[in-house]
Amino acid sequence: MKQDNRHFAELAKVPVLEPQDSQSAYDLMACAFEISEQFDTPVMLRSTTRISHSKSIVVVKDTRTLLTRKIGFSLNMQRWVMLPVNARVRHVAMEDRMQKTGRLRRNFPL
Repeated sequence: MKQDNRHFAELAKVPVLEPQDSQSAYDLMACAFEISEQFDTPVMLRSTTRISHSKSIVVVKDTRTLLTRKIGFSLNMQRWVMLPVNARVRHVAMEDRMQKTGRLRRNFPL
């Protein structure tokens, strides 16, 4: 079933990246990980039927820089459990994050 899932990203207030072809899907996936780590948010990579079923040559980078982060999970109830008392506080951070990612959108290289 075809559906436009950009509306889900808008409701969830997460950035969405939409590739044009196989090469841009490869490049945008790396950007999605960087944006996710930089702004502490999920990023949606929207794939359409045409992109998913296409075949083209993709230039693969030999090396990728791995992001350094802590291994393991830290229990932080205020961050991960969105009860109303926690959601009120996190809502301010989410709105701030949306403004920052909006500025990134205006200067996005791809």
